[in-house]
Amino acid sequence: MTEDRHKLAEELNGIDFKELALQGTEIFVPNELIVGLARGKLTFRELLGVTPESIQNVTRYGYRLLEHGYNEAAAMIFDTLASLDPKIAYFRLGLGAALAGLGKKQAAKQAFEAARALDEKELSAQYNLAVLLLEEGDTQAASSYLAEARAIDPGGHHPMATMIRRLWLTHFEPA
Repeated sequence: MTEDRHKLAEELNGIDFKELALQGTEIFVPNELIVGLARGKLTFRELLGVTPESIQNVTRYGYRLLEHGYNEAAAMIFDTLASLDPKIAYFRLGLGAALAGLGKKQAAKQAFEAARALDEKELSAQYNLAVLLLEEGDTQAASSYLAEARAIDPGGHHPMATMIRRLWLTHFEPA
């Protein structure tokens, strides 16, 4: 998070607000908003006044892009959404899926780990991490994620429960 704030500070310092104003762009951001953003008490979404409805529409569009294999565009959308509101795990899941589709497995794992850290009950993160680890041949770590997912939802009520159970049975239950 500190690294992100340093990056943000660099980006803010790199913006030539006078030049933007000369180009006709009106820029007025009260100082307390910038301070709130820098301290993590305000998200970009809140700063920009983006509505929840517009976020939902863009999120749906990002998942449609994923469904059709447009992983690069989906990654850009989910990365932007995650920067607008870094506290929402769902955006990190979409980013992870897009990155995995692009073959960027390490970055995908980081996105899924971030989603897991934001929402420990979101079983999609554990499932996707297990899949990536199995692809790498790390059955022990994959087993750990699947066991964690099964412990979170022992009754199998989560929408991902069937997929988690199938993956477990395929790789860890004797035939």
